[in-house]
Amino acid sequence: DPLISLGRRQRIEKSLTNMRADLAAAGDGLTEAEIAQGLSFQILGGDSLAGSLSASLFAVLDAHPGWRLCDIDWPEHIAGTGVPYIARRCTRAMRVNAYDFEEGAFIRLYLRQFAGLARKANAETVFGIGRHVCPGKNISLRIWAIMADVLARRAESVRVRSYRWRSSDYVFDHLDELGLDVHGWV
Repeated sequence: DPLISLGRRQRIEKSLTNMRADLAAAGDGLTEAEIAQGLSFQILGGDSLAGSLSASLFAVLDAHPGWRLCDIDWPEHIAGTGVPYIARRCTRAMRVNAYDFEEGAFIRLYLRQFAGLARKANAETVFGIGRHVCPGKNISLRIWAIMADVLARRAESVRVRSYRWRSSDYVFDHLDELGLDVHGWV
């Protein structure tokens, strides 16, 4: 990616080399393809899952300031996404509105309109459709369901005091900080 500095590329390469070595050592007898797949899931899965969970928690709590957690109608599906875009390559030259795209051009479409939507149809769309569906969809929904169930059993009232999105990332939406005022903690 041309937007990443040389120093950052070198740090990323070192991290990838170490992660790959750890996978190879832990997975006795794994093939190169299995190691590559595991590395891909580690890289993409962690940021997208943490980003989606934090974006969802923020969306729900921010929409219910001061509410008791047990009084919130927690959405069944993730309410926000840590992966607010679709990335594709043009298979042919095309013009869209005033923009020309050559065959092979890389296009990233940012889908902010899905962020914070808790309706099922839109929540399903956040994970992609068909052959482009997120491989982590089922585990993400399961973790969200467990988290929402645990929070729905709590009587504390919560208000978002502060939040800060990770500034060093232009790929994932990920909270670095979520400050909460909690009342009634037992």
